[in-house]
This record gives sequence, structure tokens and C-alpha cells, in this order.
Amino acid sequence: MASLMKIKNIIAPLTANNNGIIYNVIRTKVYTNFDYMPGPRPKTEEEMKKAAKKYGLHPAEYKLYPDDGMHPVGDYPHLPDIGTGLKDPYYPYDYPDERRNFGETIHKEINIMGEERCDVGEKPWISYRKQTVILLTVSCVLVGSIVLCEPYPMFRPALKQQMYKPGAVHYTFEPAE
Repeated sequence: MASLMKIKNIIAPLTANNNGIIYNVIRTKVYTNFDYMPGPRPKTEEEMKKAAKKYGLHPAEYKLYPDDGMHPVGDYPHLPDIGTGLKDPYYPYDYPDERRNFGETIHKEINIMGEERCDVGEKPWISYRKQTVILLTVSCVLVGSIVLCEPYPMFRPALKQQMYKPGAVHYTFEPAE
């Protein structure tokens, strides 16, 4: 409690002559999750225009998710599936790591569309059918080689282990003749 009183005594002279500090603190309050939650699903054309303006989209671009009852997203717009990795890497973004600008509406599934994750719109270099054929071919060749080579065991060549026998001469220091 004493530390709070000290802080109050330090702040009081600063705010007595300059009310702008207080207004700035109020104006830039910390946002909560409720500030980012989507509103109710728009029903009229006027509500659709208001929601499009809220998300910074043109009313012609503003489309809603289908109302299937399983995933209620309210008035959040249905954005095209363009992953982060498919955006222009040389554009001067405000947030270059995320490849997006300040105030840009982000996709609902941005957590799985990042650059280090899957890119849903990217065309693969090798088609999925060709990838499957390559995988099955390599697997069959490896299994076939194991099956065909099984009758021919591989081992490290070595002689029979030489054990000490009493009376047997295994080595001598005499020069070879």
C-alpha cells in the first residue's frame, strides 16, 4: 500500500498541469478479447454494409460463412484461402514476418495458414498422384530386395575363434624359414 501511495505522489504533479496524459491513457486502453469478437450475423443489406466497413472490405467483397450451425462466426467475413507463403515476399508489409499490413482482416484459420505451416492454395511441385506412385515404388523395391536377399545372409567374415590349448604352439619368436 505504501508503494501505491508513492506512485500516486509521483504521478499527481505530472497530471495536475497536463490532462493530456490521462486522456491518452483512456484513449489507448488495453483491448480485451470481447473487442475482437465478431458481431451478430447481419440480416439486412444495411447491416451487411456496416459489417463490411467494420472489417475494411468493399461491400461487394464481403461474403459470410455458410450458416451451418456448427461453427458460428457471426459477421466475420469469408476470406479467400490464400496462405502466407503465397503472398509477395518483396512487398513492404507493416508486419513482414506475417506478410500482412496494419488493420488488414486476417483469415479465420490463420493459425494453420502461416508460412511455416500448410499452404492451402499452393500447387505442389510434384502432383499428389505422382508422389503416391513414387512412395509405393520405393517401398515395393525395398521390401522386394529384402525378400529376395533373405536366403543369402550377410555377415562379417571371420575365422573360427582360436582358443588356447595346452601344449599347442600358437606363435614363436624364431625367424621364419
